[in-house]
Amino acid sequence: MNSDSGDGPKGPTGIPGEEQGALAECHHCGLKFSPSQPIPSECPNCGFSTQGSSVIGGDGAFRGDRSSRNGPGKLIHDYFVTVWRILIHPGEFFRQMPLKEGLAGPLAFALVTHWLGAALSFLWHTAFSVALSDYARLFERIFGDFDIDHPGRTAQLMESRKQFLEWFWGTGAIVADPFLTLVSILLTSIFVFAGARLLVPSRGARNLNEVTYESAVRIVAFGMTPAILAALPFFGPVFSSLGILIVTIIGAKVVYRISLPRAVIVALFPKLLFLGILGLGLMVFAAFLIKVVFLLFSGL
Repeated sequence: MNSDSGDGPKGPTGIPGEEQGALAECHHCGLKFSPSQPIPSECPNCGFSTQGSSVIGGDGAFRGDRSSRNGPGKLIHDYFVTVWRILIHPGEFFRQMPLKEGLAGPLAFALVTHWLGAALSFLWHTAFSVALSDYARLFERIFGDFDIDHPGRTAQLMESRKQFLEWFWGTGAIVADPFLTLVSILLTSIFVFAGARLLVPSRGARNLNEVTYESAVRIVAFGMTPAILAALPFFGPVFSSLGILIVTIIGAKVVYRISLPRAVIVALFPKLLFLGILGLGLMVFAAFLIKVVFLLFSGL
């Protein structure tokens, strides 16, 4: 009895249907593994996990990766599994994260996650505001007479107008959120990349290959996963902001293999640069004011 019937031939990685002579490529450094030997659990060149390494056929054509062989059509399930992994085990996620498989996936993931957090936060905030307004109207009916109190009606109309404007601008912000988030990620990644170039020590070709704009975009994009926590009532935005900072720091530390203080500076480099420019501007403005005051008093 042929044990391979139904499964097809197995290649060097042990995947059914994979052609003989196929190569596997590390998704971090691009090292190709020999088809005559099993793929190691860690890449001997960069030291990262080889889970999900790209499979390349004998003709050089891309055959996908091992994780994609589990079956198509599980986008929603895979999305929430990824969110859970990043929130619970961010270090493990970034150790296995590919560094050179394009930006479309990470950017789409970040846009969806940030939009979900913003939309759900807007919904519960709107519901909470409506509930408070209903209680306020109940007290007004108990302690006031709307048949006589025309100013009371005016106040009610003004409150309704205020709620409509809040809903209108909130809805507009939700619609524009993906575009604003995309611009924010791309701009932030430029400064994270610059900070990494300055602070990540070059230990041969390995580190130079890892510090790229693409790797910075991936760190920033997946680092925005805690944005979904903004959907939690009351303290959601606080948890979201702190979570984004923590996950981004962990991502920079793991991917660039640097110390925690350096990772903090790399993750905060955009904000630190902005504060530095702002502080420099204030110092120049203060020096200008001092000079003007000195000239005024010296002329008296």
